[in-house]
Amino acid sequence: MAKIVLKNVNKIFNDKAVGVKDINLAVNDKEFFVLVGPSGCGKSTTLRLIAGLEKPSSGEIYVGGKLINDIPPGKRDVTMVFQDYALYPHMTVYENLAFPLKLRKYKRKEINDKVQKAAKILGLEGLLERKPKALSGGQRQRVALGRSIVRNPKVFLFDEPLSNLDAKLRIEMRAELKQLHQRLKATTIYVTHDQTEAMTMGDKICILNNGKIQQINDPLSLYNYPVNKFVASFIGTPSMNFFEGKLESNGTFGCEDFSIKIAGSAPEVEVILGIRPEDIYPVKQDTDIRGRITLVEPIGNEIFLHLDVGKTHVVLRTSPTSDFKTGQAINLTFEKKKFHLFNKSEGLRIDL
Repeated sequence: MAKIVLKNVNKIFNDKAVGVKDINLAVNDKEFFVLVGPSGCGKSTTLRLIAGLEKPSSGEIYVGGKLINDIPPGKRDVTMVFQDYALYPHMTVYENLAFPLKLRKYKRKEINDKVQKAAKILGLEGLLERKPKALSGGQRQRVALGRSIVRNPKVFLFDEPLSNLDAKLRIEMRAELKQLHQRLKATTIYVTHDQTEAMTMGDKICILNNGKIQQINDPLSLYNYPVNKFVASFIGTPSMNFFEGKLESNGTFGCEDFSIKIAGSAPEVEVILGIRPEDIYPVKQDTDIRGRITLVEPIGNEIFLHLDVGKTHVVLRTSPTSDFKTGQAINLTFEKKKFHLFNKSEGLRIDL
C-alpha cells in the first residue's frame, strides 16, 4: 500500500514567505491525484515536501503508513519527474534509463531487463542508442518517465511535466500518462496550473490558493458544486460568469441590470450569482436580461459570445451555426437550476 497522508503540514521559508499552510490531505493507494492552482499557490512546494526536497516547518508526512519526515529523498521509494526532463545529454537513451539502477548497484542483466521493459511500455525500443538532442520533446519526456519507471517506486510525483510541450503534444501526452497510470497502478500525484489538464486526468483534484487548500473532490463535483467563488472561477473554460447583487427575502436576486426569481424564500444578504457559459442562452423573445456582443469567438465545434450585460462582462457558449455579429444586442435567459450563489463578504457557497 502506498497511501500518502499529510497532517497539518506547514512550510515557512527563511524569508518568512509562506509556502503552504495547514495542509491536510490523503491520497489513496493507486489514485491519480492532481494538485492544481495559480502560480505561487503552493502546489510544487507540497510535491517537494513529499519528495523530501523540502523539509516541513511543522506537520507530518506519511507514505504507506510510515512517517517519512526525517527519511532522506533517496530512501523514500518516491520518484519525481520534472518539466525540464533532467536528462544527461552525453548519455544515450539506454544509458539514461539505466543510470538510476547503476547507482543502486543492480546487476547488468537486471538493469537490461528493466530498461527493455520500460522502453517497451513507453515505445522507446527504437531510440535506445540515440542521445537526447536527437529526440523530440515528447520522446525526451518519455525517457524521463522511463527513468522513473525502471525504479518501480511506490509513488510517482509529476511537477508540470508537460508544460514545455506544444498544445497538440500536450493532449497526446495527457492520454499517454493516464494510460500509463492505469497499467502501472502506482500512486500518483500530478502538479499542474492547467485546470483542463487537471479535470481530464485526475481521479481526485486538490485546488490550492495562497498556500491553502480550497477544495478536494472528484472533477465533476468540483465543477458542479464549488465551495467558494475562487474554485468556481478557476474550474471551467471559459470561466463562470458572476453578477454582484442582493438576494431578497422573497427569493429574488437583483442587480443593477436585472432581477430574477431563484428561490421561494431566502435570507436577505448581499451575494454574487454565478452561472456557467453553457447555462446562458440567447433567445428571440424579449427578456429582462439584455446584452450587447463585444466579440464573436469561433473555435470550431462551438462559438464563444462575449457580451456586456450592463457593466458586467459575460461569456456564453452557442452553436457553431449561429449567426451573431459584434455590436448586436440580444436577449438572454438563464438555466435557473444551474445558479451558484456565494456570499459577497467571504465568497463562500450558499445553498438555498
